[in-house]
Amino acid sequence: MTTTPDAADTVLLRHTEDLLALIPHQVGHTPRNTSVLFFPVAGGSALCLSMDTPGASTDGRAAVEELTDVLSRVRHRGEVVVVVYSDSAGVDHGAVESQVHAARWAGILDGLGLDALRILVVGPTHWWDCEEPERALPARLIRDSAVNAQLVAAGSAEEPVALRDAPGHKQRLERRGARLREAWRRHASTTGSGPTAGSHAHGGLLGPTTAGGTGGSALAEACAGLECWHRTVCEVSRRRSDWVDAVLACSDDHLIVLLTALEDGPTRDALFYSWLTGSPDRAAVALVGLHAAAARLSTPAQVAAPPEPDEEVLHEALRCLAAVSGEWDGPPHWESLESAYRVLQVLDGLLWAGEAGPAARSPAASACSRPVCPGGTTRKHPAAPGTEPLPAVVAALAHLEFYRGRSRTAARLLSGLGDRSRGAAPGRCAVRDVTHRMSALTAPWWCADPRSAWPGRHWWSRQGPA
Repeated sequence: MTTTPDAADTVLLRHTEDLLALIPHQVGHTPRNTSVLFFPVAGGSALCLSMDTPGASTDGRAAVEELTDVLSRVRHRGEVVVVVYSDSAGVDHGAVESQVHAARWAGILDGLGLDALRILVVGPTHWWDCEEPERALPARLIRDSAVNAQLVAAGSAEEPVALRDAPGHKQRLERRGARLREAWRRHASTTGSGPTAGSHAHGGLLGPTTAGGTGGSALAEACAGLECWHRTVCEVSRRRSDWVDAVLACSDDHLIVLLTALEDGPTRDALFYSWLTGSPDRAAVALVGLHAAAARLSTPAQVAAPPEPDEEVLHEALRCLAAVSGEWDGPPHWESLESAYRVLQVLDGLLWAGEAGPAARSPAASACSRPVCPGGTTRKHPAAPGTEPLPAVVAALAHLEFYRGRSRTAARLLSGLGDRSRGAAPGRCAVRDVTHRMSALTAPWWCADPRSAWPGRHWWSRQGPA
């Protein structure tokens, strides 16, 4: 299911085709073989929920329970318009389809106590109301709607292609992506050396008092990755008009640090926490607590446990875990989340494009390494056979889509990985993390409130430099 907030632009819906024209702009793409529930909410706004169309094998009670959980956080009026999108819907059998869809949805809506204002069916060429299937209208009326024209003129459009599929960046991504994969392979097979812990690479986020008693090269390395991400996100936020160039201008070592940070569970949690709160300092404190907890869990029983950090450090780590899972009082710091999303888009484009290069065909190219930012601590970690950085990047993008309230988009991203993530070692991995969190929570609470929900694709580019 996907929860999508209201568009920033105010529109007036005069006709049914206006509502149908609005929905693709709300969800970011033209829905296909799915159902969209359109809820009028307080203040003249509306909320769209996208979910699988109930079929013959659908458990109606399970569907009611799932929707009840989501709607408990939505200030709706008890009224809904259901739109069923079907590639097979045709005017020749519209009456039969209408009866089936109307009956299945009626049972679910009754269980929810909702009043169905309309149940509409949209096919490839026509659309109609289930109460009047004989009055099928051409789909071009939706495209020709004044609302569609207004939103397009305001800069809205369907979801753009991913950066990796953008023709304007194809050649640059292929060249740089092959180089990045080769750099990843070299780091996996060599031992680096650099300044010891306490260098400027992580000192800006983690002071000596906070780190006391919980230090070590693993923590220093994790903090260096957090700092490296912070600098990159800030640079992208500053360079909104050429954010792709801002990331591509980073050295291979710098990009490898970004990738390595995403591979480590505690560091990945701290990164999400940093972006959600907009506070890298809080994330750095949480990271100390997460590492301390991981150290205690991995310490053999016959060995003395490492000392516990301060109580506030542990509390910050718990707040981090709650926030990352979506159970948090928020609201999200969308500036940081959107800037981080763009960094991930470039990394995603580089790694997909780099698969066409010679480095991607080398078995060693998929090995795992643990370098850090230039000037930071560097140490060798055993390469993990069969692993590669791409799944962690795609999983991070999916995680941010989950925070946007677009779990269906997140699921599509994960399914696009195919077999790439199946060789992950037991324990935590980025794909399993996001899959588990989406299965536990359909959408974070803030997605259902227009005041805190994702402000839309164009909000970030319209803002001034942070």
